[in-house]
Amino acid sequence: MTRRGRPRKIVEVKGNYRNLIIGAVVVLLVLVGAWTFFFKKPLFELPPLTPPATVSPEAPTPPPAGGPTPSLPVKKLPDTAGEPFSYTVKKNDSLYGIGMTFCDNKAAWLDLAEQNKLSYPYILRAGETLTISCP
Repeated sequence: MTRRGRPRKIVEVKGNYRNLIIGAVVVLLVLVGAWTFFFKKPLFELPPLTPPATVSPEAPTPPPAGGPTPSLPVKKLPDTAGEPFSYTVKKNDSLYGIGMTFCDNKAAWLDLAEQNKLSYPYILRAGETLTISCP
């Protein structure tokens, strides 16, 4: 009761406290943003960047005397100039990969599927034999 005999008003929170919490978070974010805007002191300092060391070019080494330099062995692919050949599917092979390997064509997998009468979803199993002829 107040001095004049009237009952005191009690502040009631209607609903849940979710709006109160969201409002407090927004006020906190505004205060942090204002603080960082007006006081632009960094939280920590990074060491200055040093330029990369320059490497002086060295003289090229002469090839060894006694013959040509050895090279890695090159895998020879069969000559596929239009004549069909058979290929045994290995684990994790795909029509696209086989088409790129032998035909060097991104769309060759469609021709391979048609030649070997494969239908969607074009599943290949290891050990399966495909007939390959590239245009």
